[in-house]
Amino acid sequence: MVSSFPHNSSYGQSRCLNPARTTVFIITVGDMTFPACQEAIRLQDTQAFILDIIRNVHPMSAAFQEMITRCQTEYFIQVDEDMILHPTAVREMEQLMLQAPKHIGMICCHLYDEDRETTIQGVKIYRTASLQSVVFQNVKACEMDLLAQMGAMGIRWVLHPSIQGRHGTLFSPETIYRRYKSMYEKDILEWNDVTGDIKRKARQFRETGDPLALFALLGAVDGIVSVPTAQDKEKDFTKYNLKSLEIFRRIFLESQTFPFPYEAGKPQKRPCVNPPLLPEDVREWAGERHCSSELAREEHEQEFVKISDGLKASERPGDPQRILLICHWFWPSVGGVETIVADLGEELIGMGYRVDVATVGMAERTTLVYRGMNIIPLDDTRTLEPSGIPYFSLEVYRLLTSGQYYACVMFADALSWLLTAFLLGKLHPETRTFIQLLVNQESYDKWRQNSTFKERLLKTLQTVDGVLILTEKGLDAEYVKAVGIQPYYLPNATTPAAVRMDFRKRFAISPETFLVVHVANILKVKNHLGLLDALPCLPSNRKLVLIGRPFHKNNAEEEKNDRQVRDMLKNRPDILFIPGLGKEDVGAALQSADVVVLASLAEVSPMVLLEAMSHGTPWLATPDCGDVAEKAGGIVAPLDMFPVVLTVLQQNPHFRQALGTLGYAHWKSCFNWEVVGEGWREILETGRLSKSYAMPKAIADSMECLQSQFNDLLLSSLAYSHSSESRLSDYPRCSSPKEEDDRDSSLRCVSPFPLAR
Repeated sequence: MVSSFPHNSSYGQSRCLNPARTTVFIITVGDMTFPACQEAIRLQDTQAFILDIIRNVHPMSAAFQEMITRCQTEYFIQVDEDMILHPTAVREMEQLMLQAPKHIGMICCHLYDEDRETTIQGVKIYRTASLQSVVFQNVKACEMDLLAQMGAMGIRWVLHPSIQGRHGTLFSPETIYRRYKSMYEKDILEWNDVTGDIKRKARQFRETGDPLALFALLGAVDGIVSVPTAQDKEKDFTKYNLKSLEIFRRIFLESQTFPFPYEAGKPQKRPCVNPPLLPEDVREWAGERHCSSELAREEHEQEFVKISDGLKASERPGDPQRILLICHWFWPSVGGVETIVADLGEELIGMGYRVDVATVGMAERTTLVYRGMNIIPLDDTRTLEPSGIPYFSLEVYRLLTSGQYYACVMFADALSWLLTAFLLGKLHPETRTFIQLLVNQESYDKWRQNSTFKERLLKTLQTVDGVLILTEKGLDAEYVKAVGIQPYYLPNATTPAAVRMDFRKRFAISPETFLVVHVANILKVKNHLGLLDALPCLPSNRKLVLIGRPFHKNNAEEEKNDRQVRDMLKNRPDILFIPGLGKEDVGAALQSADVVVLASLAEVSPMVLLEAMSHGTPWLATPDCGDVAEKAGGIVAPLDMFPVVLTVLQQNPHFRQALGTLGYAHWKSCFNWEVVGEGWREILETGRLSKSYAMPKAIADSMECLQSQFNDLLLSSLAYSHSSESRLSDYPRCSSPKEEDDRDSSLRCVSPFPLAR
């Protein structure tokens, strides 16, 4: 929501009549203090400002970064939803910044914290231009990190003594617990300080019995204890449902019969495999009464068989409406496989199926229902001894043999332990099972010479009813066919996101700017560092936008790569980095782009290129990006050729348009859910696939024409730059070239397909 508040606090007047210097951002996740915070902004006595509410963006560093991204005024004020500003605050803070010299990038004023009974450094006003070259990082104290970045760039700040509002005015037991846990973690990690607040809260509780004082005390204890294992990341409201807080709430705030189960839904005690005997059940003491002991043992053995029943193939027929999808990572994790599984599940639900997704548990997963799918969390914290096989392999096997599913589909890299589930015993005869095998170059290089591993993989693939592959001629297809298995080529699919925003307008990118968009989570294999090296200095009329979330998964190598990427970006003001967007906003970026690039070191079948094709946007990708040579609408080129290819595309809008048009035609023919969904229905219900997803001949012919045009354009560009001595065989090529004997020199480069946009 964006509104303009004139002097008399009435709504709806034009910003032209009330020009604003300042934007007030309220950061909210729907806390109980938000209405009071918003009302305090409404009552400001200032002349004109813009109010922008940033809702439910996480972690907090990403919410703060949104302020820099969205702001179109000279200054902006950061207001957390637990701040209640005085009516004069916005006017006085804007006046302070107007009087400050240009090298002052931020002024911090105080708030009076009613809970801690002291003033705190609280509300801040920033100079927007000063913050264009800094980034709120996802670290424990992101605002302290921002000050360090500002200092390195010569941007100073002022700590002003004025008190501009109140803080800590309203709490529930849950919010005060999280406040004190976070406060103690941050104070200890950043300053090695243990404050006296914990003793004050202990005294308050002894004197008053106030549950708020109790939960503040418990939160402080939790924060102190958790410091050694606390992650160096900013607060994230999706992780607010702390297990410790849940237990304390049940103990102190709810009526309970003790003991109660720690994990709701799980039995409180493990079944005893050797139950105690009563004295009268002992033969030597009770004579013939040992029969009762025999009966108890029989009952126990029956219970043990019942518990272990999942290890045996049930004879019950599968539910004709129930499908199980299995993958290692799923929502809220964001990546290619996660997107594929979520989209497929939603499509199957639309066909009338019920869909479950078995995936490893995640602390940040706040619900077990997503887009209509039930999530079955798998345990990745235990192993089966002495084999060392992850316990979740057994859990998956139990699901496969439960008899409750009509069909099961596993999405797995060849190295995944998930595949072991198929080797733990006989599968259910009434459940169709499929493996969609994911093979990229990085993974293949790890096991291609390991004969023992390949034997086990082959045995696994031979146990299922069908092996599905995502590419027609890629590594997955080559390997599966080489070992004598006939796979089913069932490609990825996508539906264009419903675009609701003007991406260029939101991020202040001129319509005349040549916009290059790269969408990929910050993973080493996505090669952000290589892309930045290949494009060291962009022309003034070109803009590169990087969109992607950090993707650590507790991996030191990935964390190092993330730091290196962010360090490089600090010195690249010509590049806009957006740390993640929702699906619709990513769609807006792809639709607004002149070209989408992908620089990965290894892929199987990248979703982002399909999404670009669905918007009629041409793309440029490295040869390592999986099946790119099988797709229309783009250029396949080595990374060091990206600069010259981008120049050709920028200088030739008609060629760019023709390329995007063919990409859209190929997507519509082969990669949209209307056609791919029918393939999934057929294979799940019959175990076979009759439909072909090969590139239509008309599209291949037109791509061949564009290849010749591209060669001519590239030669002209190289000649202009005095590089025409290079051999044509070294040049990039359009994707999907036809074989030499299929060429028709009389073809004219006229596309019969309508423009996508």
